[in-house]
Amino acid sequence: MERVNIRQATKISYISVLTGLIYTYLAAFMLKDYTMTIFLHSLCVYLPLQFVIVFLIEKFLSSKVSFYIIILFLINYWFFIYRLEFIEQIACWSTFSEEEILWYSLDDSFLPIVISIIIFSFIYHKKIKKAIKYLLILNILFFLIMILFGNLHVYRYNQKLLEHKSSKTTEIDK
Repeated sequence: MERVNIRQATKISYISVLTGLIYTYLAAFMLKDYTMTIFLHSLCVYLPLQFVIVFLIEKFLSSKVSFYIIILFLINYWFFIYRLEFIEQIACWSTFSEEEILWYSLDDSFLPIVISIIIFSFIYHKKIKKAIKYLLILNILFFLIMILFGNLHVYRYNQKLLEHKSSKTTEIDK
């Protein structure tokens, strides 16, 4: 059984974390979470744990089997993250049943998971030498886009709030 050296396992783990960040941006967009709480949770809790698990899978299993196990792990793990964030940000304010939470989470997280898995699979198989550099650039671009969307969302919210306040004052003045 062939095993991967520590350097290769670390590289694959970094690639999975950077791909996980891309997933986080996409999931935040799907949740309309422009405050980026899912990003902070991922950065501090979920992604370090993902790094360790992917490292262990890549290090101790054969390279032929490890790719498929990592893919299955990432799909389940990212869905789990999305489901938790959905419950925390949306379902806790409403009366969703467990079945509805499951279906909404599956529906909304499908596209971010597929895109992230395609990116991860492409980089894993191509063994691109500068993959981490390209993923960092892609993450910076996604982060800037999310900041832009967040600022636009806050601006629109403030405009609506001002319009609402001004309409109330005009009603009181009448």
